[in-house]
Amino acid sequence: MVAEGATSSLYLLAEERRGEFDGWRADRALAEIRRGLERKGSVAVHGYHAADGDVEALADAIETPSLFGARTFLIVRGVESLDERGQERLTPALERQAPQVTLAIVARGADMRRRFFVRCRELATRVPVDHHGRPRCVDLPTHSRVSGAVRWPRTRASFCSNASDAT
Repeated sequence: MVAEGATSSLYLLAEERRGEFDGWRADRALAEIRRGLERKGSVAVHGYHAADGDVEALADAIETPSLFGARTFLIVRGVESLDERGQERLTPALERQAPQVTLAIVARGADMRRRFFVRCRELATRVPVDHHGRPRCVDLPTHSRVSGAVRWPRTRASFCSNASDAT
């Protein structure tokens, strides 16, 4: 997920393929980033959802260093739901990001044609959080109703309900 020892101040956690966002992978990547920051000392963690919050306050949080000199980890979700004007306000904040602030932008549907995401792509360490395909049904065991023992199917066709998966 995140390269061990990576030190960046801006991360973009987004899907590489449209419609394949995996929230669990995003949460794991955020935990890795946080652990990396905590190895260097204390860190204050703040989470924002851009659709629910004030864009001006979010931009100020990105640009303003902590008064106590502590490292701040801002996790911003839902930026893709902002209108063009809101994203335009956040774009200059990325360029004026305070040095004590580490920013992680988690985007479920990042439109890389929009100016905000183009700028993120240029400045940020990109962390792909795609779902790597659905689990194959052949990998799932069944349980015997009589003995409770795990029984593996002999063929995929005997286990899968979808005939197209049977090959």
